[in-house]
Amino acid sequence: MRHFVLDSNAVDPIALHSGAYEAVRAAVDSGNVEILFPHVTVDELAETGDLEKRRLLLLVLIQPWPSRPERWIRP
Repeated sequence: MRHFVLDSNAVDPIALHSGAYEAVRAAVDSGNVEILFPHVTVDELAETGDLEKRRLLLLVLIQPWPSRPERWIRP
């Protein structure tokens, strides 16, 4: 499994490019990839000026990464 820690700049392409979210999601669901976001990413995205874009970016973050609850938080 590969682990990636993404900052706020990485969320834009995942949220805004057609098919990007689905591709990342499929990699996570397959168990090949783990996506981690530091807490500062949420703070940065919450400061996005455009309300619609802010909603979309934050929705990407609040979707459970990964989809299996036992892997949401690592011990």
